[in-house]
Amino acid sequence: MDLVVALETHGDIISDRSSLRVIEKINSENVRINYDFVNSFHSTRGKIDLEKDFESMLEYIVYLHLKDTVLEKDTWHFTQIGKGIIDYQGIFKILKKSPQKIPMSIELPLRLKMKDEAPKKTKPPLEIEQINKIVSDSLSYVRRLGNLSNYQS
Repeated sequence: MDLVVALETHGDIISDRSSLRVIEKINSENVRINYDFVNSFHSTRGKIDLEKDFESMLEYIVYLHLKDTVLEKDTWHFTQIGKGIIDYQGIFKILKKSPQKIPMSIELPLRLKMKDEAPKKTKPPLEIEQINKIVSDSLSYVRRLGNLSNYQS
């Protein structure tokens, strides 16, 4: 079937470059990594350099989740790409140097917030106009960074 299983950086099995031991132990071209920058940041409690971590795992990464987060009053909120703490400019510099083309998606869990526990939904949901603007602005930001000549939207 030529199926690829992409284990997402999430904190349990795969979280940061130390997780490469799991991938190397499995030793299969069909088991790779879906790198999620916010998950990696949160699962390591911000104690890693995301750019170095991402770059060290690059040869095993087959998919990217782009999302962003910001700390407000001791609570993490998900936000528009480029408005949070993730340095996507640095990430895209690494991507532009890479010979591989990695598919990516924009993930916007806008109703979620986190303190020290698992994410919880906030209330009420955003208005559709707000959602459309955040999605559009996020996509525009990613396109500007990537100058998407090497990427598909």
